[in-house]
Amino acid sequence: SIIWLLLVCAAAKPQIVGDPIPLRNNSREILMVMDISTSMLERDFIINNRYTDRLTAVKKTVSEFIKKRANDKMGIIFFASNAYLQVPLTFDKNAVEQTMLQVDAGMAGNSTAIGDALGLALKTLRNSKDLDKKIIILLTDGENNDGSLGMAEAIDLAGKEGIKIYTIGVG
Repeated sequence: SIIWLLLVCAAAKPQIVGDPIPLRNNSREILMVMDISTSMLERDFIINNRYTDRLTAVKKTVSEFIKKRANDKMGIIFFASNAYLQVPLTFDKNAVEQTMLQVDAGMAGNSTAIGDALGLALKTLRNSKDLDKKIIILLTDGENNDGSLGMAEAIDLAGKEGIKIYTIGVG
């Protein structure tokens, strides 16, 4: 049986071609933090000459953004009164997009707990290695009016951890 195993290995013709080439990893870790409070149902955006609600406008914009981020890991957190990690960081952009497209306003409550959502995002990104490649994109139409962590505290924590937060105001 040992001779048979050696013959099979020899028939496979294993060879060393050269030194391994390390791949450069230029990807970022982007965590989308998206407001799904009931105020996102306000119909004050115009798409294709028709009024549409804020959440639909955000979904359209985020969907286009996801498609352009080919090499990045992405995840998504939905928040309103509570914050929920719906898709952890992944290269599977289709999973992020499909989850985002299926959410409805009010699923996580009516108020806006931005501080808690940012806290959850920071906790999610904490174990990542490259500080300069961690990004949080906050999409909200309101101000922090709920939750146990204040927005100023969350921003201070992000600064201490070296994580950039980009805020996009909706509405």
